Amino acid sequence: MHYSLVQEGVFIVESFLLVSSILLWVVVILNLLLTLALIRRVNTKKESTQSLEVGPPLGSQAPDFSAQTLNDETMTLEQYAGRPTTFVFVSPGCGPCSEFIPSLTTLVPQMRSTGAELVLVSNGTRAETAEMVRELADEVPVLIATRPDNPFFKSYSITLTPSFCSLDEQGLVLATGHPNDSDQQWRRITTDGARQKPLVDRR
Repeated sequence: MHYSLVQEGVFIVESFLLVSSILLWVVVILNLLLTLALIRRVNTKKESTQSLEVGPPLGSQAPDFSAQTLNDETMTLEQYAGRPTTFVFVSPGCGPCSEFIPSLTTLVPQMRSTGAELVLVSNGTRAETAEMVRELADEVPVLIATRPDNPFFKSYSITLTPSFCSLDEQGLVLATGHPNDSDQQWRRITTDGARQKPLVDRR
């Protein structure tokens, strides 16, 4: 009788230890899965943030370029020296670009009143670009840098459209980003005509 009770007690203890071990491993595995999920989420968020970053580093010398106007005139960076210039990069067929472009009829004169220039840069063909800016009635300077033949977009690290890159009189990068009212640098550029020192590049 006593021996039977001892065996029963040992069985209960062993069962308890087995269940405890199983539960411990379940907790370890769940913790590992949660950790992996958290790491993946952080990496995805980081990649998403990086994909939104555009343009050369602030304060750096802007890369030279060569692009054509709608009148087939060749323009380079040197021809914009001496005045603050903001290049806005757009693509035919880009929904946000189509929504943004009509605002240029008032924005361009506003910037010119501060001594700054705004230039559209399209990665489409001449025909696509002409159709895209048809309503602007030649009020906005337009450059054509058709991909993949023209490296303008690539050299300025433009991965999304619309995006902008603002330069000072010496061709130094003042600001980069996306032209919308929620972008602090865009509001600053369109209000002050780019006559400021570059913001700190936090990338």
